[in-house]
Amino acid sequence: MGATWIGGGVAGTLELLSRSLRPGGMILVGEPFWRQMPPTEEVARGCHATSIADFLMLPGLIASFGDPGYDVVEMVLAGQDGWDRYEAAKWLTMCRWLIGPSNDLPGSLNRHRFQLEMGSHPDKEIQHDWTELGPNAFVIEVLDHLEVPEGQHAATAEDLDALHQLWLEKLDASGQALYPMSRRGLSNRTPRARG
Repeated sequence: MGATWIGGGVAGTLELLSRSLRPGGMILVGEPFWRQMPPTEEVARGCHATSIADFLMLPGLIASFGDPGYDVVEMVLAGQDGWDRYEAAKWLTMCRWLIGPSNDLPGSLNRHRFQLEMGSHPDKEIQHDWTELGPNAFVIEVLDHLEVPEGQHAATAEDLDALHQLWLEKLDASGQALYPMSRRGLSNRTPRARG
């Protein structure tokens, strides 16, 4: 069993593993492939490859096992959700928080999710992690809420900022890593013009 980085590719890995293979035995190999060919070398490097030539499309990958005389007898392909789950296991080593106050929680969550899915989130670090790890690596939860006093439509920005600051202090004290945007409260956000 081996991932092809151990032998510098499929052929080298098969050669290494064949040294300890019994007659009639099976080799299990893990190898990434391009789901679609990157249009440029820069895009390939953005996918953690050194070049487009690092990986093959699936038909080429399957054919590469036949060149040294092996038959592919079974194949397990990771779809996007399966790959996300595989990659999500890594998130525990890099657990980071994005927290923020809102008087419109559903709207705020929808905005963040839309920006992340469109690749346009203003916090470039969370955008990078979302793109790399996938949405299944993220947990969205309400940490706290303010009771709105009777006769008041919504919590004040000052009250929300105070609660936000308490959570920042709590997370900082426990050594939790935060995405940069977490430091912004309601009162220090740039107002947006409405058209």
